[in-house]
Amino acid sequence: MKFIPVRYQLAFGLTTIVTTTLMVLVTFGFGPDAHQATREGRKRLTEAIAINSSIQLSQNDLQRIETVLNAMVERDPQLLSAAVIRSGGVKVIEVGDHTEFWSNETEYSTDSEIQVPLVSSGATWGMVQFRFTPIESTSLASLLQNPWTKFIGLGGLVAFALFSLFLRYTLKQLDPKKAIPKRVQFALDNIAEGLLVTDKRGRVLLANEAFTSWTDRRPEQLIGMDARHFAWGVADESDDNFPWLRALAEERAQANFMMGLVDVGGNALTLVAHSSPLLGNDGQYRGVMTSFEDITTLEHHKVELSKAKDAADEANKAKSDFLARMSHEIRTPMNAILGYTDVLRCGMVENESQRDEHLLTIHQSGEHLLALINDILDLSKIEAGKMEIEITDVSLLSLVGQVVSVLKIKAEEKSIYLKPEFATPLPRTVRTDAVRLRQSLINLIGNAIKFTERGGVRLVARMTRGKHPKLAFDVVDTGIGMTPDAMQKIFDPFSQADSSITRRFGGTGLGLSISVQIAERLGGKLSVASEVGKGSIFTLVIDPGTISSTDLFSPENIDLDKLLSDDRSTDENSGQVRLAESKILVVDDGESNRRLVSLYLKRAGVEVFEAENGAEAIEIAATVDFDVILMDMHMPVMDGFEATRQLRSSGFTRDIFALTADVMKDDERRCREAGCSGFLTKPISLNRLMSALTASLGEASTEEEQLVEIRNEIETLGEEAAAVGSPIVSSLPTEDPDFHEIVVLFVGRLQPKLDEMSQAAQQGNFENLSDLGHWLKGAAGTVGFEQFTAPAAALESSAKSRDAEGVSRNLREIQDIAARIEIAPIG
Repeated sequence: MKFIPVRYQLAFGLTTIVTTTLMVLVTFGFGPDAHQATREGRKRLTEAIAINSSIQLSQNDLQRIETVLNAMVERDPQLLSAAVIRSGGVKVIEVGDHTEFWSNETEYSTDSEIQVPLVSSGATWGMVQFRFTPIESTSLASLLQNPWTKFIGLGGLVAFALFSLFLRYTLKQLDPKKAIPKRVQFALDNIAEGLLVTDKRGRVLLANEAFTSWTDRRPEQLIGMDARHFAWGVADESDDNFPWLRALAEERAQANFMMGLVDVGGNALTLVAHSSPLLGNDGQYRGVMTSFEDITTLEHHKVELSKAKDAADEANKAKSDFLARMSHEIRTPMNAILGYTDVLRCGMVENESQRDEHLLTIHQSGEHLLALINDILDLSKIEAGKMEIEITDVSLLSLVGQVVSVLKIKAEEKSIYLKPEFATPLPRTVRTDAVRLRQSLINLIGNAIKFTERGGVRLVARMTRGKHPKLAFDVVDTGIGMTPDAMQKIFDPFSQADSSITRRFGGTGLGLSISVQIAERLGGKLSVASEVGKGSIFTLVIDPGTISSTDLFSPENIDLDKLLSDDRSTDENSGQVRLAESKILVVDDGESNRRLVSLYLKRAGVEVFEAENGAEAIEIAATVDFDVILMDMHMPVMDGFEATRQLRSSGFTRDIFALTADVMKDDERRCREAGCSGFLTKPISLNRLMSALTASLGEASTEEEQLVEIRNEIETLGEEAAAVGSPIVSSLPTEDPDFHEIVVLFVGRLQPKLDEMSQAAQQGNFENLSDLGHWLKGAAGTVGFEQFTAPAAALESSAKSRDAEGVSRNLREIQDIAARIEIAPIG
């Protein structure tokens, strides 16, 4: 009742007193008794019927008695049934369901069951029984129909209304505001601060307009309320939480008391209260005046400023952490590149194998730096809103095969599996950006491989359900997993889940942030589910465009082995192509770049010319008929744009491929507008270079046929030698140092793989055995040891069918072949 006005409280109390008094008077019989009147009426009625029935008995007219009883039951709703009973218990007349209603087995009557004797010829002939409805009913309907209920209810409402009106007039005359001159009241109401005057008990005596604007009541409605009962937002209503009560208790003013109040609109206000106790004429404190200053806006600004400071601190910390990681990520490969370069320059190598190992380290470090720079460029384009999406028709199977093939080597190096899976019928072609989708999948799978030590990674492609199905890729790993807190941070740029994980596995924290942005640009999203120690599932969802039901293929019809081998063969063979006889001009101001590209081209069988700038290229092109020109676009003296335009103006019509480190769409457009036929980015990928030149020049088909014939002949000789237990050598031309190195690397890796196979067989790890057999089947044939192909395929099949005996037999055969391998010397 703390928010009910005082006059309503008083009116309710007075009404309760009056109605309670009336109920007590009625209970003790000081009012009319309706129940007694009903009893008397029933008594007189039954006696009258009994007298009349006795007269009819003297005339032996039972029919008339029954007629009278029927008429009474029909006319009186309170009379349920009646019956005439002769002495001895014989029922001669029954009106209504008397047998069902009558329950009194005694000779005494009750309020609802009355029996009266019948007399004939001066003797008791029998009795007449009457069954009435109960006088007092406990049902709600009967209680509401009771006259006293109606009287007390209506009287209570009238009394409440009259008391309320009377108290309203009386309390108005007692309003403390009436004692305040109007000019003073007007001044108080125009004060911007809220004002309350309370008595010794904390009851409101006066409130100005500013304070009542925070509540849903007028000033006069607050009079008499306990000031503690406003929405101050305190759970404990002790005196210490309210300055006006503390001011009385301590008999001194309370200043700068912070309080919170929820206003009528549900807004949380922050107030500063100042309470001063008020002295009466007798020198005693009679009340307190409290003013309230609204500082909500000021506090909000303080909170926002604090948040901005925290955000700036977090951003500064993130920047520092990122720079520390970036410094480590850049310096580590740079140290390797510079260090091993110095080793090679100074000739500090013991043999060719060590030299090749150093070169491999330099190459891998350079690739790491390139990937890092690409990530930074991508993120910069995303933040600047300049990342462009090029939607084209993309072969889903081909894209999945390319991604898995690129990363399968990394998985094999860690002895874990990487498998593609197709969970639902899928479209053969989707409308998306193939480059960006491939980039995201490589980021996700690369991370999964990095954080997985045992088991492996699965790439599951599926279509989602719904009105507008989307294409989803689940990257499922059995790695270290993540905590819920870590999952909330991993998609932020420059952030990683755990600094200790960063130190252990490396990385800059850019890949996932970029993948999130790409997913959104492709009409989908990127999410993660993970559990520490059990692995993670990253789900990339994209919009595949309009999908026709006739364009779907079933997962059962996909040959995964063929899919992956086709993609690998394309990547591996592109750099080994023999180009048709031709002349190519390489134009670049960097000597190392010219030497690298020239080396690639000379190994492909073409005649190479070099130029240091555009002017020199124009001069040479005037004297030599080139089939293709590879043109760097940024050079001194004359850049590639101007050189290309002049070459086209002079009548050069053959292909000119731009070589540039710029990767923006605008750069490619500028190159094509200058007259370039194609666009190749630096650092130059051998595969992309050879693919472009093959499309332009064609391959040296005759040399390739000769090479195939030579390999077939060597393979036949190898099979014959194997049949008689002779030594086995690679069918590749190992007199070439490059091919010799490939064979040496394979043989060095073979024995650890064989040991791993034996261990997997002993542990019954058929899944790992199947993966190892699959690896050997493809890898051995690639390096010229075709003798392994059949037993490796048999091992894979036996492992899949969990045939332990077959696995043992296949392993013995593979180990026998491995024991007879010999590496032919160079030359």
